[in-house]
Amino acid sequence: MSNHQVQQSNKYSGIAIAWSKVHRRTEWLAELLKLRLIKFEERPPYLRSFKNTIKSLTNSKNDIVLIQGTHGPLALLSTSFQNTSHYISLIDLHSGFIIPSSWKSFILTLPFRNTLNKFNIIITHNEHIIKLLPKQAQKNAITVYDPPLEHSCKTKMRKENFIIVFPSGGLPDEPIQEVTNEFNKKAKHINAVLYVTGPHEPRKIGNVIYTGFLPRNSYLNLLCNADIVLALTSREYTVVGAAWEALYLNIPMILSMTNTLHTIFQKAGVFIKDAKELVDTVIELYEDQDKLLKYKEQAKLLSMHYRKIQTEQTIKLIELIENYLNDFIQH
Repeated sequence: MSNHQVQQSNKYSGIAIAWSKVHRRTEWLAELLKLRLIKFEERPPYLRSFKNTIKSLTNSKNDIVLIQGTHGPLALLSTSFQNTSHYISLIDLHSGFIIPSSWKSFILTLPFRNTLNKFNIIITHNEHIIKLLPKQAQKNAITVYDPPLEHSCKTKMRKENFIIVFPSGGLPDEPIQEVTNEFNKKAKHINAVLYVTGPHEPRKIGNVIYTGFLPRNSYLNLLCNADIVLALTSREYTVVGAAWEALYLNIPMILSMTNTLHTIFQKAGVFIKDAKELVDTVIELYEDQDKLLKYKEQAKLLSMHYRKIQTEQTIKLIELIENYLNDFIQH
C-alpha cells in the first residue's frame, strides 16, 4: 500500500472498540486507519463494557467508529449513536455474527442481525459470507482478506520430529478430540508430534502436546518450525485465521473441506473430510517429502498472489472511507 493512501486517513480522528478479546484483524484495521483502540476485557453480561462504550461513543469527537463484529450489543450501540454523535460506523464482521457456533454466540449475535443494515461500511473476511447478510447490508459490504503476516522465522527448533501445528480457538467447530484420538491411534509409527495451541490445559497425550496459550512471538516461532499446519472447521462461510498465517509463512496446510476454504486455499494444501483422512494425509506427506515440498512451493506462490490482492482491497477500503467522510462533511 502506498504511503499516500495511509496518510489520507490521518486527517480524521476515531476509535476502534472491541469487547472481550481483541482479534488481530481489528488491531490491524485500527492501526491502518490511525484509530485509538479501546479494549473492554470482560466476561458476560458485559455491563461495564456497555456503560463505558456509551461514554466512548458520546463523549469523544470521532469521525470514524470501528467495532469488532463479535458482539451484537456493541453493534447496536455503535449504530444507535452514529447520527447524534456524527460519525461513520464500520464493523469488522466475524463469521460468528452471522453463523453462531454456540448458544452464547447465538444470544449475542442473531437478535442483532438487522443492526448490520445501519452500518456505513461492513468489512468481511471473505466474499462468500456477504450473501448471508441482510439485503441492505450487502450493499455496504466490502471484503478485505486478513493482512500479511510479517514475521522473521529465525528461531529454529531442533528438527528431531516431523511437526504438525493445530492452532485452536477452543471453538465447537474444531474437531480437536477426534484429531487427538486418531493421531495417537494411527501415527505411532512415524516420528511426528502434533502441537495444539490455544485455550486448553497444557498437557501431553501420547504424541499430542497441548501448549496452552502462547505469547504471540512464541506462537509464530512454533508455526515457523511446522512442517504442516492444520486449518480445521466444521462451519461453512468461515475462514480459519490459521490458514492465512500458514499461507503467509509458506507452510503447507491440511484443511477442512468447506467451499469457502477450498475456494481461497485450494493450491496451498490438502483438503480432508474427517480426522481419519487427516491422519492418513499426515502420514502420506511425512513419507513423501517431494509432495510436501510441492505444496510448500505452491503456498509461496499463492502467498504472493494474495498479498497483492489484499493490498488492492485495503486501498479500496480507504478510498471508500474517504468518500463517506467527504460526503458526511459536506452534508
